[in-house]
Amino acid sequence: MVSSAATTGAQKDFDIQKQAYFKKIQDMNLRNPLMVGFGISNKQTFDAACSNSSGAIIGSRFVTLLNEAGGNTEKAIKKLKEEIGR
Repeated sequence: MVSSAATTGAQKDFDIQKQAYFKKIQDMNLRNPLMVGFGISNKQTFDAACSNSSGAIIGSRFVTLLNEAGGNTEKAIKKLKEEIGR
């Protein structure tokens, strides 16, 4: 899902308007799985995204971690999993 006010990258959490948007789409009972793919950068945003969807796509934060790990994907994935509590 992407809203007209979509912002990629870090944010602490989703505001009420975005959460209402996610819920509205979920309540449509569409046949395809719903994935939230913007603003996912920490446990709070990951959990909020997953509460009204089938999952979350973490892009910018993963790229940042990958750069910090010198291109080592295993280290970046491990750090990301730690950050989101998985």
